[in-house]
Amino acid sequence: MFRLLAWLPLLAACSGSESVQEQVADPRVGDVYVVQFQP
Repeated sequence: MFRLLAWLPLLAACSGSESVQEQVADPRVGDVYVVQFQP
């Protein structure tokens, strides 16, 4: 979970979003993050 939180700002910057919270609030985006970072 800590790794996921650490990468959120980087992923948000790469996608061009100014608000990480907006992306986290989006279920589709959140699911993508979880799938990418699960071992």
